[in-house]
Amino acid sequence: MVCEMRLQPGAGAPYDQSAMPLIQVVMLLIAVGVILWLVNRYIPMAGSIKAILNAVVVIVVVLWLLNLFGLMSSFSQLRVGHMG
Repeated sequence: MVCEMRLQPGAGAPYDQSAMPLIQVVMLLIAVGVILWLVNRYIPMAGSIKAILNAVVVIVVVLWLLNLFGLMSSFSQLRVGHMG
């Protein structure tokens, strides 16, 4: 039995080719975490640069996950400021 999670909004078909199995998402998150840990552990750099690198990686991963689960489409409708 294969557990497959539909990660695109409006996926009504029995098989959606754009769906990404949950196990692949988890494995990718583990790989990104291990790579980030290796960079932090074995590449010497200033603490401030390390903090910026960690923040950028976390922000990119969170935005990727939001997009993957279809939550970024609601953010695209937000408007900042007044266009007149």
